[in-house]
Amino acid sequence: MNGMYGKDEVDSLPARWRLNYFQKLDNGKYIINPELKKEIIFRKFNLMEKVFPFRQKFHTIFCRNVMIYFKHETKIDLIKKFYDFMEYGGYLFIGHTESIPRDLTNFRYIMPGIYRKV
Repeated sequence: MNGMYGKDEVDSLPARWRLNYFQKLDNGKYIINPELKKEIIFRKFNLMEKVFPFRQKFHTIFCRNVMIYFKHETKIDLIKKFYDFMEYGGYLFIGHTESIPRDLTNFRYIMPGIYRKV
């Protein structure tokens, strides 16, 4: 959880990503480029709150392997909330074992676990 990655973890990334988004440390590990990290907001909050405690809409939401624990109705409500609190063109990433019923969402299916607000 310290945001440090081994060589084997970043080797599969495109070379351009490694150059632009990572900084190599003396110990051979990698960290996210500090300039990029300043653009990311890390905050804990309750997904069941009526309103998310953020001033701006999201560009990307990672909610992997969370909704598997919710009842169907709660999951659908959360997906609608994600859609409402996301910028157009934004991406939602969910776990590969999770899915969103396409007839109950405005998100566009991209591939397993990835949806986009259009």
